[in-house]
Amino acid sequence: MLVCQVCSAPMLDGVFTLDHIVPKGAGGSERIHKLRLAHYRCNHGRHNILY
Repeated sequence: MLVCQVCSAPMLDGVFTLDHIVPKGAGGSERIHKLRLAHYRCNHGRHNILY
């Protein structure tokens, strides 16, 4: 089962986004090791916030 790397909840529907660990607006990279799986709401609610 996939788990959201932002909130740690399971992704029951199997739908996920790729989240930049460091947001692109804050200088984040497109490299695969700089991305993580996240729910849409967790990813798009972050904007350029680091956490």
